[in-house]
Amino acid sequence: MPLSPAEVTVTVLNGTGRSGLAGETSEQLGERGYTVGDPGNTRESSGPATIVYGPKGYLAAQSVLAQLRRGS
Repeated sequence: MPLSPAEVTVTVLNGTGRSGLAGETSEQLGERGYTVGDPGNTRESSGPATIVYGPKGYLAAQSVLAQLRRGS
């Protein structure tokens, strides 16, 4: 059985050149019930990660990815 969002702690690190992305993403995850750690930056990234946990999560992930592709 999957864990509920409240049982998952997520720490978002921004490996892109877009300022504030980790904070924005952490806020959105917190609004969806996840426990969030302190957002921050990283110089190393292995690629994007997408968390899908239902229709709203899927749509939110697609929206974020589209924004990243546009560079906004």
